Amino acid sequence: MRILYFDCFSGLAGDMTLGALIDLGLDADRLRGALGTLDLPDWHLEVGHATKMGLRGVNVHVVVGGRVEGPAVAAAEHAPHHHHDHPEDHAHHHHHHYADVVRCIESGDLPPPVVARARAAFDAIADAEARVHGCAREQVHFHEVAAVDSVVDIVGAAYGLWALGVDVVEGAPPPMGRGFVRCAHGRMPLPAPATLEILRGLPVATCALERELVTPTGASFLKAWAQRVGPFPEMVVEGTGWGAGDADFPDRPNLLRLVLGRTEPAEAACTQIET
Repeated sequence: MRILYFDCFSGLAGDMTLGALIDLGLDADRLRGALGTLDLPDWHLEVGHATKMGLRGVNVHVVVGGRVEGPAVAAAEHAPHHHHDHPEDHAHHHHHHYADVVRCIESGDLPPPVVARARAAFDAIADAEARVHGCAREQVHFHEVAAVDSVVDIVGAAYGLWALGVDVVEGAPPPMGRGFVRCAHGRMPLPAPATLEILRGLPVATCALERELVTPTGASFLKAWAQRVGPFPEMVVEGTGWGAGDADFPDRPNLLRLVLGRTEPAEAACTQIET
């Protein structure tokens, strides 16, 4: 059985997850081909490398209509993406409702397990946004350009898990950044309300950094896919992938580490000693 462990010591976001999966062995062109079957407007995936405190990781950007966009956020929700240092501009005039995004996720020529995982992650986001805004899931609407970014992140990550043969997902308690962030209605406390709602029932870790460290998309991966959130599992390590963010942190490398491993059958794990 193959296990993928999300070691999110600096936070968790969709683009960092894609980067770590590519670093772990997911073919970027194969990923682009799979995502290209989705009914999405003008977008492309930029893949590069970045070094954080001496550690090299894969850096991924989803470019939509010529601009790099952060995660999808519901109307009146917070907007920033802590891993990118660029001005925030979320005054999009077009929106997608829940049903629109679901249709997009299901529009591609993708294996059923990929669609199921992607739907589960997106549903975790939509349900949390609905609770935060006091509306039904079907009434939640997402900014158009940012919705494309999140669909690419979510479906891409689900595809990566499938392509790498992952059976079980586990993860570390994600660190909760502090401070405030500006949104359409003023200053919003961190962790962002929707992110915290997604993580309801899961253990989290404290962190002194005054930044958004976990995005709704990143939180949805743990909520929808992880069978356990806690310390490293017992496994035979097969590989490690590093996904890099854009920002630099003073006390840690801005990286996500994905560790791929396998469990050994009980009989193989025991050594018989004969005298």
